[in-house]
Amino acid sequence: MKTLIDFEQQQPLPTRFFTQALQNHCMVNAYIFRGKDFATSYRLVLRLAQIINCSQRPNPAAACGQCQSCRWIEDNAHPGVMTVSNLTYLPDIDPETGTSKTKSGKPSQVIKVDQLDNLLNELALHSGGFHRIIILTGAQECPATEHDVQPFPPPKDWRQTEGVLFDLLPLDRKVFPDKLANKFLKTLEEPPLDVLFFLLTDSEDKLLDTIVSRCQLVPFNTPASCYTIDLSPIERETFGTLFAPGHYGDFLAQTTLLNQLVADTGIDLPDVLTRLQAFLQEQLETHVENAVKYQRIKRLIMQVEHAKNMIRDRVKEEPALEEMFLSFSLS
Repeated sequence: MKTLIDFEQQQPLPTRFFTQALQNHCMVNAYIFRGKDFATSYRLVLRLAQIINCSQRPNPAAACGQCQSCRWIEDNAHPGVMTVSNLTYLPDIDPETGTSKTKSGKPSQVIKVDQLDNLLNELALHSGGFHRIIILTGAQECPATEHDVQPFPPPKDWRQTEGVLFDLLPLDRKVFPDKLANKFLKTLEEPPLDVLFFLLTDSEDKLLDTIVSRCQLVPFNTPASCYTIDLSPIERETFGTLFAPGHYGDFLAQTTLLNQLVADTGIDLPDVLTRLQAFLQEQLETHVENAVKYQRIKRLIMQVEHAKNMIRDRVKEEPALEEMFLSFSLS
């Protein structure tokens, strides 16, 4: 049986959000996944696709994992699950034989008009009884070393080359130019039946406001690998002081410290919070054998991520910091 529980530890909020949506039969037609854990975001969409398209669902929030649809999606080869990215290519058709010829040349850096047209033409056709899942994302090819593993099953229409792996990038206005986004907007406004759209990005500010307004935003936690940052001595001193006696539990003192660091370094507050997460990640790695401290530091990292999301959602910085420091004192 396939459920979303596999994602609970890494991404608790999206896991619980979609489990409840599936159980209550209240999925909307378009979502923006915001975060930097693109491989997990992508795999979660594929798991949702399995659950929604499973022909022998054990319950509304689970897939059997054995039916044809489940097996197709496990290999990312389901006809109703489409990934649209700058790496998606359309084969040239030989006019004499009617067979396809693989295009040559370097991968594109942007989604092209013919790719979007192909998607819209596909959506105009009968679904064949499937719920169609459309994923829009940026992507790139990267050389693989001997021990590298592909972190997600790539779509079958991405060119498979020996020694090359695929990495996902945020959907933004470079990958998805405004002209194409405006053309896509009409489909979001009048979505076909049984179609769900998932847009993967690290910030909704990188997409057209009109696109964002028609999607439900789902924030994802930032993976630990993104917290590997070289911290300056002043940053280490400030972050250490946040949790020292005399400051810990004192919202005003902690806020003053962070604001002073912003002023001294010229780094904006969301980036300072990311650097605080890097500091906490270092502490996490030194307390692996202490279960209580380890879990507490993990909660602190998630609470900082929540504060960053609040600021991105245009909540004023002071209330976001107040909520974060309050949650610190309760952890």
